[in-house]
Amino acid sequence: MGYYKFLHSGDVPRCLKDETIVISSNKFFAEHPDPWIGDENEGRSITHINDYTINEVTKEAIDIAERVGVKLTGFKQDTIGINKIKLQGIISIKKASKYYIYSLSHGDLKNIKKDFDLHGHDNFRYDAALEIIDADSYFKHIWCFGVDTQSGHAIKNIFPKSAHHPVEYRPKILGAENNPNYEPSSPLIKELQYSWQCEHRALFFPNSPLLPEKLIIHVPGIAVFLRQVSFVDI
Repeated sequence: MGYYKFLHSGDVPRCLKDETIVISSNKFFAEHPDPWIGDENEGRSITHINDYTINEVTKEAIDIAERVGVKLTGFKQDTIGINKIKLQGIISIKKASKYYIYSLSHGDLKNIKKDFDLHGHDNFRYDAALEIIDADSYFKHIWCFGVDTQSGHAIKNIFPKSAHHPVEYRPKILGAENNPNYEPSSPLIKELQYSWQCEHRALFFPNSPLLPEKLIIHVPGIAVFLRQVSFVDI
């Protein structure tokens, strides 16, 4: 079980010689047209109100459905008595604040590569991988020494908060905001259809939303944490 960065062979020198990595925003992945890379629900929380009863038919009461998001679909109302209304099938989508992602895969290399080959296609299929030696130190090194190549600013000054965690794969439809089961959007929850990615994420939270959707980061000394993996024997 290890940590691996899958990529195209042409990008290997960028990592090992130039010592650069690329981090991308949640908006980049939400709007990416290719379903193998993009996820339209990246940075969104999806909530579902089922059989929610309001005791008073007022504008404020009906608007309760809209408190949890910016978009409503499937709205249906049934009068069930005087001054009562039943709301069913209200789905809302709330967008999260901007954050940036740098992803690895964690697990058995042979199994991960098999799944990547199965779900990929000719345009995006990766033909190279780097093994990360000591993932915790690797991520700390990025945050401590990384520099944005465009602005020249240190990463830790652009992103005052950073963390890395495994991604959990499960449905995002969790219930209404006023339901005890409700939880806000999490960048560490993805739908089950992406579970083959075995993703482990580094998350970077910017102090300004006015940043490009992709950043190239120069990280001096990062190559010591990387070892190129040969696919020949897998």
